[in-house]
Order: sequence, then C-alpha cells, then structure tokens
Amino acid sequence: YPAQNGKTGKGDYFDIDAKTFAEWGIDSFKFDGCNEDPKNMDELYPKMGESLNKTGRHMVFICEWPLYQLHGKIKPNYTSIANTCHVYRNHGDVGDSWASISSIIQFYGDNNEEFIKYNGPGHWNDPDMVMVGDFGLSYEQSRTHMAMWAMFSAPLYMSNDLRDLKPEDKQILQNKEIIAVNQDKHGIMAKRVFIDDKFLFVQTQFVHLGFHLLFTSIRQQIYLLSMSEKISTLIPGAKDVSEYTVEDLFKDEVFKDMKGSNLELKVATGGGCRMVKLVPKK
Repeated sequence: YPAQNGKTGKGDYFDIDAKTFAEWGIDSFKFDGCNEDPKNMDELYPKMGESLNKTGRHMVFICEWPLYQLHGKIKPNYTSIANTCHVYRNHGDVGDSWASISSIIQFYGDNNEEFIKYNGPGHWNDPDMVMVGDFGLSYEQSRTHMAMWAMFSAPLYMSNDLRDLKPEDKQILQNKEIIAVNQDKHGIMAKRVFIDDKFLFVQTQFVHLGFHLLFTSIRQQIYLLSMSEKISTLIPGAKDVSEYTVEDLFKDEVFKDMKGSNLELKVATGGGCRMVKLVPKK
C-alpha cells in the first residue's frame, strides 16, 4: 500500500506487521487510507483485520474505509465495514473551527438513517477527534461539540495539550452526565428530528432510561433564541399526559417535573446548545 510520502509500503506483509504490533503490546491500531485506490479497500481492510485477529491480541481496529470510498464516489458496504472494523471514519479531517464542527454535524444529520443502522457495540462511526481545549471554538461551541459527539456515541479522542487546558474546557471534557450519554451500553446513536433556519434538534432514546434531547443553534449571530415545543412533539410516541423528570446536563437550569406541556429553553446562537434528559415517571 502507498505510504504518506508516496513510496511503496508493505502490502504483502500484513501478517508480519500485525504480529509485530501484538508483540509491542499495541491496544489500538489505525489503518489509514494513505492515498490507496478506494476500489481496493473492500479487499485490503478485511485482509488486515484477519491478520490482526490471527495474533490473538485484542486491538481496536480503526479504519478509513468508508471515508475514502465516499470521496471516491463509491457506495460503502457498511455491513462488511461493521463486521471488520471497530471504528470507522466517514468524513474528512476535523479542523479547529466551528465551520468544520458544524459541517460534520450537518453531514451526520444528512446521513443519519444509514449511520444509525451501522453504529453500536463493537462497531462505531467516528466523526474524528474532539477539539475542545484548542483555540478555534468559543465556550458555547465547545459545549455543543462535546454534546453532539456524545450523542453520536462517537469515540472521544481528545486533540489538545493537557498542560494548557482552560478550567472551562476541562469542565466540559469531564462532564460526567455528558460522558454517561456517550458511554451508554446500548450505543444508540442520536437521530436528527428536525432542522429549520434557527435550530437543529436531535434526540436519542435509552432503553428504560428515557430520552436525551439536544438543541443547537445554527445561526452565526450571537444572541439568545427561545424555543418552546410540546414534549409530545419532540418525542415520537409520547403522550401529552406523560409525566417526566427533566435534568439539564450542563446544569444551566433546574426544571420541575412536567407533563406533556411545553419544554421551554433559551439557546445561545452562534453554535450554542441546550441538552436535557427526560425520564418518564412511573
């Protein structure tokens, strides 16, 4: 396979390479596309996966299989990808900017139905690294970034210098409630329910534990927008008579228990979000 410098790599040495990685005690192995022809990836990635499995060592196998094929106008075989890889990229590299983060959120929304089908324990979509703690995102945008990646049930690989983390960024990255959403054992990826000129709304359901709802603004101006929707509108199948406890996962507000009345939130524009957990009362 071609290496990043354009020179020939070790295409015929998958078994030897995998054995070497296992001997080194490697826990996670990323098999980059390295400018290989996307048409060859249906053969090369399974071949590398077989070589890793032969070693008997458990290694997280990270692939760029669908990313390269989508760029090459080839429809990825997600069944094969999910059977081969543990984690797979399908969007270009993330950048330290809201333009980059919001474009990935948009891409995951546009491809929501397919991505949800091939996301769960043992096989995860990867929107790329978490940029919270770098330099290009505002505080509000950083919260939205972390919350959306959690609701995507995405791997939370941080891209920052831990020595330079600001306290507010550390607080976002260590938010136990948001991390719990990401680490739920069912691995249910969030669903985009609606989008308009003001808001993007996503929702995910946890078995027996209720729902997580996230609203993020898509306007660039910086001010507060108010949204108000009936819970029965926000959660498919919910009834107006249902009663819920409501928890703000960023602790911006304390809510009383509510029936199917309106959920009212103020959301900062320019990439801000609100994230709440609704649990049906017995």
